Amino acid sequence: MYGSSCGGPDAYGEEAALFESERAQTPLPENSMKTGTMRTAIGTLSACAFFAFGASFMTADGGASGGRHVTYLKEMDTTQRTMQERTAAVPERWTQGARADADSSMQLHFAMKHRDDVDMEKELLDVSTPGNPRYGAHFSKKQMDALTQPADATVTAVESWLGRQGMVLSKANKQTSNDFVTLEMTVGQAEALLQAEYYEYTNADGETAIRTPSYSVPSTVDAHLDFVAPTVQFPGLKASVHRIRKVKAADEGGNPPWMSPTGVDSATQEDAADSADSYSYITPDELKTMYNYEGVTANSSTENTQVVTAFLDEYYCTDDLQTFYGKFSTDLKDFTIAAEVGSTTDDHPGCGDEANLDVQYITSTAAGVNTEFWSFSGYSPDKPSINEPFLDFMTYLNNLDTQPSVVSTSYGEDEGSTSTEYATRVQAEFMKAGMRGVTLLFASGDSGVASMFSGKTCTQFTPQWPAGSPWVTAVGATSGVTTETAADFSSGGFSNRWAMPDYQRDTVTQYLEENEKLISTYVLQDLLPPTMYTPNGTMAGRAFPDVSAAGEDFMIVLDGNVYTVDGTSASTPVFAGVVSLVNEQRHKAGLSSLGFLNPMIYTYGSEIFNDVQSGNNPGCSTTGFEAVEGWDPVTGFGSPDYQKFVDIALKMP
Repeated sequence: MYGSSCGGPDAYGEEAALFESERAQTPLPENSMKTGTMRTAIGTLSACAFFAFGASFMTADGGASGGRHVTYLKEMDTTQRTMQERTAAVPERWTQGARADADSSMQLHFAMKHRDDVDMEKELLDVSTPGNPRYGAHFSKKQMDALTQPADATVTAVESWLGRQGMVLSKANKQTSNDFVTLEMTVGQAEALLQAEYYEYTNADGETAIRTPSYSVPSTVDAHLDFVAPTVQFPGLKASVHRIRKVKAADEGGNPPWMSPTGVDSATQEDAADSADSYSYITPDELKTMYNYEGVTANSSTENTQVVTAFLDEYYCTDDLQTFYGKFSTDLKDFTIAAEVGSTTDDHPGCGDEANLDVQYITSTAAGVNTEFWSFSGYSPDKPSINEPFLDFMTYLNNLDTQPSVVSTSYGEDEGSTSTEYATRVQAEFMKAGMRGVTLLFASGDSGVASMFSGKTCTQFTPQWPAGSPWVTAVGATSGVTTETAADFSSGGFSNRWAMPDYQRDTVTQYLEENEKLISTYVLQDLLPPTMYTPNGTMAGRAFPDVSAAGEDFMIVLDGNVYTVDGTSASTPVFAGVVSLVNEQRHKAGLSSLGFLNPMIYTYGSEIFNDVQSGNNPGCSTTGFEAVEGWDPVTGFGSPDYQKFVDIALKMP
């Protein structure tokens, strides 16, 4: 009655005994690193479909045996379990409190596994690599849904389990691609479903999260799920604003300080860090000169849309945006954000420095480009604990019929703060976006080679996430105007989790060969893994950042006042805006958006970027990595030159 073809105990073999395997929330060992390949394809109808929603079936005895069968399955759901994930340790910044209120509501995401007979990595690289016959042939929503549709057996197994537990399933709580199920329930229901205990956790910032140290699922379901969230993963997203300082309204001559003579070198800027009124500032006009896009504008069109994302209750203020335009971009007067997704700015009267910075500079860089603001707070007034804002963002993006061309995100976290299962599945979401022609840009981080939470004291270099993913473009920061140097806070290095992708192997291997003395010193100090150098070359992880842009002394308007800010959060919307301007020209020529940029970057990097050859990113009581000729793990290939960038882009199909 319960054959192996339908996922019974005999069908799963070793996978049915994974209860002891404790999938810990720690980075993979070096010999287990992977590039995040996800294999998917269209499923065929499964003989298991009669289990759907736990419904009994009619038999010669009037359905009695069918009812007993359902009872048997429900008993198995309870007694035959597999540990899905467990956290190795609660992150230091979080403190466990009391058990969560069983009657409080929460939202659970069930990530169903993709099929394993189509190589998503290959599909992405085919449409993203210059010279490939398929370059620019991005997938439609329908094509992507077909490619990533889970097997019918997977859908049936998950929905049957949930149905047997009394969970109501509908189109509203399944993503249209069918690979996620999202359900509203109480904490008590979630605990019973996952055989887990949820607790309230708090951190020093006053944020709260409801999480569980571990959870399990029925053994018959384990092979069909990547993860359930929120469970063991703690919120770690942090905005990449490094420093903010208020600017005086006027200097002794009565002029605003941003209109004072410029040209002071970066050393003087650092000495004047707190006064912020005696040196050159970054404004939209400065950036136009630095990156060679003076006079370049666009016509607002939904065909070329750029998006700024915000998390953790960050919102921009429309009044500040118009004040910014009045002071620094008068040609944009009355330009407005085309759409707001999630909680709107009207719901939150407070202004965020991160959100204001992002919106003010992506719009002033890509003047006229259709711009949207997406906010994923992770909680709402009736659900004050943080849920999964980043997951909400990626699933929302990938379920749009029409996607934006460019998405700028100035948030990140330490790589090891996410579970392997969670991060691997998010990798698939990144690949989906790239396959559809979306450029995903992430700030590389503002902690140099150190953890964003440990400051300068650490015993190992800490890569950042999502910047360290092979399937996004990581943006570092530079300092200075006339001559750019590496900003000392710009995060960069090598992933401990994701293997080096082929598109950057030649470039990064050359860097490692030419800088072996420095890198070997860090290996001997256990700051970097011994696999940096092997008899066959290197087994170093994915190297980041890929590119950079100015990241110090940006003029912004916040609550009506002028401030300067530093951070890769400034660099990222600027680089995103330049990409949007290039996309504008490609669209005018009848070409596709650039999409996933990295293969292009590592093919033409030296031809389209301003090489940054001085500075470093200290941390862990070291000077970190050095900016050198060519690519380096502080500034990548350097900052953009729009004219060179667009010239190359228009030569590609």
